[in-house]
Amino acid sequence: MTVRKMRYSQAANRILAGVCILFIGAAVLRRQNPDNLLYEMLLMVSEAALVGGIADWFAVTALFRRPLGFPWHTALIPRNRERVIQAVVNTVEHELLSVTAIERRLAAISFMEIGIDWLENRGGQAVVGRWLTRTALGYLAKVD
Repeated sequence: MTVRKMRYSQAANRILAGVCILFIGAAVLRRQNPDNLLYEMLLMVSEAALVGGIADWFAVTALFRRPLGFPWHTALIPRNRERVIQAVVNTVEHELLSVTAIERRLAAISFMEIGIDWLENRGGQAVVGRWLTRTALGYLAKVD
């Protein structure tokens, strides 16, 4: 595991632990003050964050390893490495970089509108004017 991955993993674990502590604190506050709407809302939000965090942890861990020793539907990427690679290759070749996909994307672009916008609003007139001036002066200098 690289240092960067380890740092991200440690940060995620710390955040999940913090959410767990927040949930416990909110539950204690709610228990002590059953009529306080703020504590009830804090408990609901922290509960949702904790459940979502645990679900995300389990799902991401299940992609690469066997979380909590669960043997089924886990370690999906290592077990299906070749299929995943082939699916990515097929997607890139046939959907992203196919001739028809590129033609479709190019047909959706209005190059004339982009050019007119550049000339009118983005300083294109000055660029073209300088180029035309340089070209005309260079041509005139060569003409006898």
